[in-house]
Formats: sequence, structure tokens, C-alpha cells
Amino acid sequence: MAIYTLSMNYIDGVGGNQSHLYNVFLKFSNPECEHKAAMDKSKKLLLKYAEAARNNNDLQTWLGWMSNKQESHFEVIDVNIPDDISDEEMYLMIAAATKPYKKVIVGSHQCWQHYEYFNGCNKIIYNSNEIIVLDKEEAILELKDKSFQNVLITQTMDKKNNPWHSGSFYLFAFLAVLAALVVSAFYLPAYAIPLVIIAALLALSVLGAFQLRNDDRLSDKSFLSLMGMSLKQLPFLRKSNPEDPKEK
Repeated sequence: MAIYTLSMNYIDGVGGNQSHLYNVFLKFSNPECEHKAAMDKSKKLLLKYAEAARNNNDLQTWLGWMSNKQESHFEVIDVNIPDDISDEEMYLMIAAATKPYKKVIVGSHQCWQHYEYFNGCNKIIYNSNEIIVLDKEEAILELKDKSFQNVLITQTMDKKNNPWHSGSFYLFAFLAVLAALVVSAFYLPAYAIPLVIIAALLALSVLGAFQLRNDDRLSDKSFLSLMGMSLKQLPFLRKSNPEDPKEK
């Protein structure tokens, strides 16, 4: 579970983009979401939310979901916010007391007026704590369902071979065919060499069809058609052999 401090700079603009609204903001009120929004012990941030919700029905509904008596989606952080503190420092103070991660979500990195990022990165040093700041685009990537994403990646790797691996396989197959041709030139009669070449090309074609089928780039019907065409070439190889006793 990760806990994020949601700034008013982020909340004020989230309703204008449905992608941010559904992929980040409303996720926190979803009972199935493991992430929570940070809330200070003194509830100063909640008062800021409630004040903004007076003119925002979506935010008012969200607050109702978040403050569900049966299961609150706010994580209360053990910190009391003084009365004479700026909103910016309030976010940093809450995030600094959040464990194990200290993260603030803002609408834009340009929102800070009294604090600057450390060494050009998206971090602000506050009371010796490194606070990570995410804008709305970074928040979408951050809150993606990583388990679902990993399943997709696994399925993709299972169905489609890495191009490097596939290339290495075909290089090996080509070298094997080349070695077979060299051996054939020394040990087989001259009339048999064309048969070896044709058989090798046929085998490579079959392997290529299997690869395309494995990558889902060849339908079952097309795959069966290719296999049928390949099998039809076998009688041709036998008829082409002048030493075949059945031909005499």
C-alpha cells in the first residue's frame, strides 16, 4: 500500500480531464484500491477539501466516499498542522511524516511558489526529508495496476518471442543447413545435393510457419494450409530421386 498527499492544486483541476479523474482521483475512493490518501491528524487538509467541495459536486461526492464510516480511505498521519502555515508547507509536512514513501501529487510542477526542486529533479527537501512530487501525468503512471500490467507483459512474452531470440534461432538453423550442404557435397552423390537443398528449404519454411503461428501472426486455417502444401512436396522429393527403386 502507498499513501499519497493530494494537493489542492491537483484536486482543483482533476475534474477537467476524465482520464485523471478515473485513473487516479476516483481510485482512492474505490474499496478495491490498496492506495490511500494522506490526512493530517488535525484534519486541516480535510477542511481545505470541504471548503472546495462547496462549489464542486464531484468533490463533495468523493469526500463522502472517502470518509465512509465503515472503511475510511484516508490514512491519518500522525502530524498536527499549525494554523499559520501555508498550503504548500502543509502538504510537505504531511508527506514528510508519511511512511514508508513521502509523495505529493500536484496538478503541475509549476505550482510551487515558496519551494524549489532539489538539483533539478522532482524532489523537494523539507526538514531533511526528500519529498517526491508527482504531477497528474506521472500520477497516472504511478497508480497503474502493476499486477495487471505484469500479467499483460508475461502473456505478451509467452506468445511473442523476443526478436533477438528469434533471430538467433534462425541463424542457428541457417548454419545447420549450411553445414548439412557442406557435408552433402563430400559424402553424397551429385544428384542428391539438389534434394538436400530442397528438403532444407522446406524444413525452414515449416519452422517459419510454426514461428508465425506462435506469434499469432498466422491463423489456424492459414497454418494448416501451409502444412498441407509442405507435405505435398514430399512425394515430389521421392519422384526426383533417380535411385528410388519404385521408379524403375
